[in-house]
Amino acid sequence: MCFFLENTFNSRLTCWSTSRWDRIVLNVASFKKCLNLWSSRDLSLYGKINIVKNLALSNMVFIVSVLSAPSGFVDQVSKLLSSFIWSHKPPKIKHSTMIGKIKDGGLNMPDFKIINKSLKAGWVKWLLNPQTKSWKKIQFDLLHHVGGPLLFECNFSIKTLRKCSSYHCFTATS
Repeated sequence: MCFFLENTFNSRLTCWSTSRWDRIVLNVASFKKCLNLWSSRDLSLYGKINIVKNLALSNMVFIVSVLSAPSGFVDQVSKLLSSFIWSHKPPKIKHSTMIGKIKDGGLNMPDFKIINKSLKAGWVKWLLNPQTKSWKKIQFDLLHHVGGPLLFECNFSIKTLRKCSSYHCFTATS
C-alpha cells in the first residue's frame, strides 16, 4: 500500500478508500441540490442549459478529470441533467439534437459522457508531449508492462490492458 495525496491505493491503483468515495457521493448530493434549487425557477430551455454549463457541471468535470469514475457514475449524472432540463418529464427533443451545435439546429448542451471521454483522451496528449516532466515517470512506470509510451503509438489489444488500472484502461481506449 502507498499513500499519495492522502488517498489510499492498492499496488495496482484500483481501490480507493471508502471515505474518498463518500466525498464524491457528497459532491453528487450538492450537484442534485444545485439542480433542485434552479428547477424551482421558471427557466427556458436555454436558461436551463446555461445553468448546466456554468454551475452544475463544473464540480463533476473536476472529479472525472482526475479520477476513474465508478461504473454508473457518468450515467447517473447524465440522468440527473436530463431530469433537470425536462423538469422530471420525458424528453421532448432527441438527445442528439440537444447536444448538436446551434448552427446545425441543436441546442449546444454538454454531454457528460463525451466530456468524460475527452478529458481522459487529453491525458494521452500530455503524456506524449516531448517535454520531460517528473509526473510522467509515474504514469509510464504503471504502464511499463504493456509498452509504456509505445502503447499510445500502435494498435493494441484490450485484453492486454486488463493488467492496467481501470483509469489507464479507460484513458487508453478513449
